[in-house]
Amino acid sequence: MADLVLANLEAHASDEPLLTPVI
Repeated sequence: MADLVLANLEAHASDEPLLTPVI
């Protein structure tokens, strides 16, 4: 589950870094 979350965060950060302040 954590892997999917991290992947989602990275993908989202690449798309919109402003939406992922928590990494």
